[in-house]
This record gives sequence, C-alpha cells and structure tokens, in this order.
Amino acid sequence: GRSDYVQILDSPSLDVSVERAITVEAWIKIHSYPSGVGHLVAKWGPGSDYDDEWTLQLERGGRACWAVNSSTANWSPDAVLYSKSNLPLNQWIHLAGVWNGRNAFAAIYIDGKMESSTSSAVRTIAHTGQAIRLGWDGVGGYFDGVIDEVQISNRALTSGEFNLITKPSSESPP
Repeated sequence: GRSDYVQILDSPSLDVSVERAITVEAWIKIHSYPSGVGHLVAKWGPGSDYDDEWTLQLERGGRACWAVNSSTANWSPDAVLYSKSNLPLNQWIHLAGVWNGRNAFAAIYIDGKMESSTSSAVRTIAHTGQAIRLGWDGVGGYFDGVIDEVQISNRALTSGEFNLITKPSSESPP
C-alpha cells in the first residue's frame, strides 16, 4: 500500500557483526516509482541520525539499490550497488542484497541473476540497535507497491541458491 509498513525491533539475532554476512531478500511488485527513495527492507535510523546499517531500496526512476555502512558517524555507505536498469512496474520481482565481510564482497541480485558486485566492500557493518523497517523510510516516504516473502539470512547466499528460490510456479511469489 501507499502508507503501510512493518517495523521489527532490534534483536541480537539481527546483529550482522556477529556472523559477518547477511542476505536480505524479498519479492516486490512496484505500483509506482518513488519521487525520492522507496525503502523496501532496511535497518537504519530515521531522518539524519546516521544510525544506518544496510538498506535494500528502490531509487527515484526505478533502479534497485543495496547499500551497507560501516560507521554511524555519517551515512556515506561503504558499498553501494545498483541494478543495471529500472525495475518493471506491476510485475513480481525477486530482489536480494548480499554482503560477506569475510572477503569484503557485496552484490545485488534481480530474479536470481547478479546485477552488480564489488570485492572491495567493508569488512564490518555498523551495529546501531535500530529497527528494521519494511516499506517506509522512517520520516514519511512509503514504498508504493507490495513487499512479500522477506527473508534475512545470517550468511551470504550464492547465485545457485537464488536460482532455486526464483523459479516461481505461479503468478504470485513462491
């Protein structure tokens, strides 16, 4: 919806610094592109508090973005990856962001295919104690669409694992 969101309070099980890897994934259906940023799934502080860890979001115009941050001193993400093109409207899309601090690797996947990656990402992600928010930026910007089947894993999934996940058997997400 246009003003719906989910907030998940912080928990020790969501502390990325312990496992040093994370995969954030979701099925999304975009109704309209945001005029600013449309946060899909993110662990960040509201406004300009700079309490940001990671975000999987939709940029103005429809490009997907995965960003991770190693410092709470400012929001200048250490790894920012974008999809190659705008995501289509009104279609189910599987979107995933992966980070592995052991080898400083980060990647963004669209429908199981790696769109962009870097091997010079940070080796640690800031731990802020902030909530995870689905569909809302914390200050008034909502994602206009549907977010389904959100999964957060404490390891970096591989392309082969996404290929298994992203083979839907019907029109709706698996």
